Amino acid sequence: MTATGIGGYGMELLSVHMIQRMTLSMLAPIPLLLGAPGTLALRALCPAGRGRRGARELLLLVLHSRCAAALTSPFVTLPLLTASLYGLYFTPLFTILMRTWWGHDLMLAHFLAVGSLFYFPLLAVDPTPRKEDRRLPPTGRSGVSSRHRGCIVQYGEDGSQLRTGQSLGFGWAGEGQRDQLCVRHR
Repeated sequence: MTATGIGGYGMELLSVHMIQRMTLSMLAPIPLLLGAPGTLALRALCPAGRGRRGARELLLLVLHSRCAAALTSPFVTLPLLTASLYGLYFTPLFTILMRTWWGHDLMLAHFLAVGSLFYFPLLAVDPTPRKEDRRLPPTGRSGVSSRHRGCIVQYGEDGSQLRTGQSLGFGWAGEGQRDQLCVRHR
């Protein structure tokens, strides 16, 4: 979603940006985590000598730390996911980040990281610090929250946070308001 032909339109069209955000926070973490990157790294890294700490030992220390247990708790990941979206779309931070490519890429990296933290305890493929979290927590409310937030952002009246696609000379892009209306009536 970031290195494709539509990647550049994420800064111009709200609909493309929302597709990027949902893909990076809700779809991309699943195959990434099912690939078991922690297990793969643990198998690829050689153990350090006796009494020494190498990369493998540091990775095990991080994976089994209390900080990792706290960060992957459903009581932290769901509020983090929700707060980061509300904190982004309903503050001037969205406008500031959308002004530059690095800001937009930073925002997309944040969505991927928060989505990965959210799915890590649900999939439980890699070694986790919490063995009792192999059941699904009640996450249905997050879908309702996401749908509500999307309606507020897309049905906004003024579209003041949006740049238009016409700044790049794309006649089909129209204005941000028209993009929102097209998304609303589908």
